Amino acid sequence: MLNNNYNEKGNYIYRVKREDSDLDSFLNLLYDDRLEEIMYIGEKKTVKVFHREYGMCETDMKMSKKSANSLIEQVLNSSPDIDGSGKIINSSLADGSRINIVRGEIVDDGPVITIRKFKKDPITIIDLIRNKTMTVEFAAYMWMCIEGLNANPANIIFCGGTSSGKTTTLNAFSVFIPKKSRIITIEDCFELRLPHSHVVALESTNDVSMQNLLKTTLRMRPNRILIGEVRDKEAQDLFTAMNIGYGGCMGTIHSNSTRETITRVTNKPMEVPIILIRNLDLIVMQKKKIIDGKAQRYVNEVSEISGSEGDNPLLNTVFSYNERTNVLERTNVPSRTRAKIVNDSGISIARFENILAARKKILSALAERSEKYRNIELLDILDQQSTITREQATDEPVYESNPYKNNNTAKIDEKSKENESLFGKMSSFFEEKMF
Repeated sequence: MLNNNYNEKGNYIYRVKREDSDLDSFLNLLYDDRLEEIMYIGEKKTVKVFHREYGMCETDMKMSKKSANSLIEQVLNSSPDIDGSGKIINSSLADGSRINIVRGEIVDDGPVITIRKFKKDPITIIDLIRNKTMTVEFAAYMWMCIEGLNANPANIIFCGGTSSGKTTTLNAFSVFIPKKSRIITIEDCFELRLPHSHVVALESTNDVSMQNLLKTTLRMRPNRILIGEVRDKEAQDLFTAMNIGYGGCMGTIHSNSTRETITRVTNKPMEVPIILIRNLDLIVMQKKKIIDGKAQRYVNEVSEISGSEGDNPLLNTVFSYNERTNVLERTNVPSRTRAKIVNDSGISIARFENILAARKKILSALAERSEKYRNIELLDILDQQSTITREQATDEPVYESNPYKNNNTAKIDEKSKENESLFGKMSSFFEEKMF
């Protein structure tokens, strides 16, 4: 076990449990699930770590160059497909953590080693609600879009800067994919860990590109396609898949805004034709900021492709982050994605909003409980509730708020007491079914 002590000056010192060798002490860091990254930057400097709560921290240990090279040899011996003569090495450890190595020939006081830790228990959608990465309303909205009411699930790109939590959020949202789906994931390094039983996880190599894997995936009868990170020409095949009817495709892209995401996708090296961009439904922008010395990841903006003017795709903002209140808020802009799901599932807008409100209550109930849920447990609960909320919803406008004040079909019923009573019955029903 690690002895994790921090000083009281805001300059946090991570105290490492000592072993007989400095390498074993260094490897002890891999057992702390609160660490995101472990950084060795030469034998003259202390090892650094990035803590999920406290951000970047010094440790109280150093590691010799001899021990660092010994670790590199262990990585190479366990990964025979890696060219050991390379100056830069990317690989995975036995627990799934990613390791990047820059050899001493091209870096001062090298080698430099960076380990992105693989979290033992993946962060869940309930965790993201509890830590204020997103609101319950947004999570419920994404439940509607990802599940698609068994009609037409949305195609979604999660964007953001480095270490903003894109892949974590994508993985957490996977519990909204119907339980019996055949899901194929494509990554350059395995990170996604879905709770579903029918998952085919593909990993690119030097010989097999992500584009090759995506082309192969289209011949494997997938219900859902998830790409860990879209970087290159595979973007064209992903958008082609969306265009020919593979709904519910999801992936991540490095970018700094929803608009920049479109710019990146349509320019080199991805070069997705403008005509295919319309098949993308949602762009979820995630950011990271430091508050009181601690890292806070949060969904900043959610946009839809609403059309185009010539070669310029138009965006609607359906959720926007209020910097004054630090809350992600649903806008009054009519949602194209909602309209698509409503039309394809053959329901009214009122029924859509009723299902959304019921699912919001379910997620709130889960988040308010003290239990620690795993994704496999949430998949069972939410898959059952997807069916229940669809079947129990009515066309009566009984939901709690009116996001479309100018839409007559979305007006709140004046019989508020009757509506509150109905919600009470629904909540009791869900409580009984869930727990």
